[in-house]
Amino acid sequence: MTATQNIIQGSLFEDDYLIRSLGNIVRDSEYALTELVANAWDAGATKVNIDIPTQKESSIRVTDNGIGMTPDEFKQRWMKLGYNRLKHQGLEVEFPLGLNTNGRTRRAYGRNGIGRHGMFCFADRYTVATNKGGERSTFVVELSSGEHPFIIRSEQIGQAPGNGTTIEAEVAKNLPDSDSIRETISARFIHDPNFVVSVNGMALTLASLPGAESPVELTVPDCGKIEIVLLDTQKSARNKQKQGFAFWIQNRLVGEPGWSLGSLAPIDARTIFGRRFTLLVRCDCMEQELEPDWSGFKKGPKRSAFFKALNEFALAKYQDFSRDKIEETKRSAFAENISAIRPLNGAARFEVASFVEAVVEREPTIRPESLSTAVQAVINLQQTKSGQRLLEKLSALPNDDVQALDRLLSEWSIQDALTVLDEIDRRIATIKAIELLSSKAGTDELHTLHPLVTEARWLFGPEYETSEYASNESLKNAVNKVFQVQSTPESYPNWRKRPDLFMLADSTISAWALEDFEPQGGLAQVRKVLLLELKKGDSQIQRKELTQTEEYIDAIRNSGCIQGNFFINSFVIGSRVDTKVTQEKSLIDKNVVHSTVKGVCYSTLTQTASRRLFKLKERLEDRYASTSQGIRSKVLDDLLSQQEIPLPPTTS
Repeated sequence: MTATQNIIQGSLFEDDYLIRSLGNIVRDSEYALTELVANAWDAGATKVNIDIPTQKESSIRVTDNGIGMTPDEFKQRWMKLGYNRLKHQGLEVEFPLGLNTNGRTRRAYGRNGIGRHGMFCFADRYTVATNKGGERSTFVVELSSGEHPFIIRSEQIGQAPGNGTTIEAEVAKNLPDSDSIRETISARFIHDPNFVVSVNGMALTLASLPGAESPVELTVPDCGKIEIVLLDTQKSARNKQKQGFAFWIQNRLVGEPGWSLGSLAPIDARTIFGRRFTLLVRCDCMEQELEPDWSGFKKGPKRSAFFKALNEFALAKYQDFSRDKIEETKRSAFAENISAIRPLNGAARFEVASFVEAVVEREPTIRPESLSTAVQAVINLQQTKSGQRLLEKLSALPNDDVQALDRLLSEWSIQDALTVLDEIDRRIATIKAIELLSSKAGTDELHTLHPLVTEARWLFGPEYETSEYASNESLKNAVNKVFQVQSTPESYPNWRKRPDLFMLADSTISAWALEDFEPQGGLAQVRKVLLLELKKGDSQIQRKELTQTEEYIDAIRNSGCIQGNFFINSFVIGSRVDTKVTQEKSLIDKNVVHSTVKGVCYSTLTQTASRRLFKLKERLEDRYASTSQGIRSKVLDDLLSQQEIPLPPTTS
């Protein structure tokens, strides 16, 4: 019995085996086309043209004038998984006969033969037409399963002069963007007189690449001449490419771009400069210092001198850029801390701005993250002065957390405590006013209740304590779109001063947004929405009112005025809530809670807030009860002993 007869079952391939195993080459159009161009390089081509359609179900085509393949070579090379280029063809590229290469040699990119599968990024079937030695072969290749992950569906053999290969497919997925491909290919295959790539008939060169500065030539001691081109990737939109030093020897990339130079790292990759620029370094003089696998340079005095020169060049460019980008650095520092700056009063904001101006004037190359850290420290100081942070922390403490309160109070001065006590007094007065007005039948919620409640969001809990909730243009547009028919602005003479306030038949509605900044683009976006609907005094909330609010929420979310994901907290407030209805409901879409609707009594709001505030007031006064003259007298004495200044009136 032979060995073949002993095989009971051979291996089989799942229908998506090749797609799953090839990774980015079949998922990323830029990656796929870059690999197909690299294949043309390895085939000894001097010209490559990529034809990219503007819509799907049209043909994408890569054509080169390389050496081509005979039918046998195609079947042995193209159709073999894990084809070993080095073993079968060697490292040197073979050029077509008669092609003028000016006596230059070329090393192949390919090693394992996966680049040829790039067309599977766009379709499950493609055509290869290749000419060599007067013979033209056309093959249709497609994905398969079972014993073969991909197959030749058909072939045609004929006669034709010349050399070259054309790969073509009808785009069914991953339609490329021609501008992005043009920029990516330009940056990958940089300006070689013997290798010209065109996209839709337009030849690509470094000189035409957006954001490329004029080359700078340096002579490095003990190394030789190198050429450096600074590439602004923001202008070339190469956002999928790595930034840093890109070393090129004989028009081939060495390793991967990055800002590391051995033990040196002149640029922090997290800075604006580090994320934005690439330094393309032509350094043929370093060819003998390469690692065998082209992953980098061998350690030694020549590499040290080379890296030192590049380190100094990069630092000089970084300093020039930083001086030109002082305003950008300041804007970045403000943007990163906007949520903390917004609640500060005018004087505190001015002090923060003055501090930033002084820092960047003294140190124009300061890193944005360092400036941001310094700004945070100044903001903390301003918050300490105002006592605002103390009040926010106090509001969030559980009623029985006495130890936490003591630890917190130990960090603050008597004057801080006075600031907070005065604020508590003001809030207690607000609560008393709401209690009085909400119990009267027919109280005008627009002119009386609404201003009181909307200026006291702390009534709804510590979460709403922050003053970051503010009117937002996109939110106003959304609410206006929902209520513009029902709204009756003529009933409120000053309605134009409150575009976020809407009057319905028996209630008023207002909305605020809590914003965040996107991590990528830095644009403000709505994260949370607080929606308040106030009923007239002595009113009852029934199921229909809560259901109607759900409809409002759906309309706001589907208005198209607010982009991104956001959460809506909605409160319907009246004198009483019908005991037969569910007072709180979560709204769910695709198993995700996107909004809540709560029916709340005025009395519930005020009683809860009042208990919390009285507790805080008692503990604050107890904390400073040991002072000889009491808290207010102590503060007054301290102020008078320092200087003659006008004193604010005290409260009882």
